[in-house]
This record gives sequence, C-alpha cells and structure tokens, in this order.
Amino acid sequence: MERDPVCGKTLSDAEVDEVDAGTSRYATKKEQAGRWHYFCGLMCRMKFTGNPVAYLKAEDKT
Repeated sequence: MERDPVCGKTLSDAEVDEVDAGTSRYATKKEQAGRWHYFCGLMCRMKFTGNPVAYLKAEDKT
C-alpha cells in the first residue's frame, strides 16, 4: 500500500501494481528525491510537481 502525498488517499497493492505495470487508468507515480511517490490521479501529481518540497515536508511530519 502507498499513500498519495497530496490528498492522503491510500492506494491498494493492486492499484500500485497497475501503476508499476503501466496499466492504471488514473493512478500514477513520480520519482522525487530518489523515491517513488504514488498518486490517485493526475491532478494530485500535478499539484505535487508544482511544489514537491511542501508535500515532502508534510509527509515527513506524519
């Protein structure tokens, strides 16, 4: 399981597998600071890409 750092949605193992296989319709991932981050959809990924430091800092606090 992975957690979307923007909206906090938990992606199931099946959703993560679909993203890794490139077969997911909505979920996506992005590498940042040497780590893969998973997103429930393109909008969350775009928000993260616009200001990854803010989301990484918030993720560290949880």
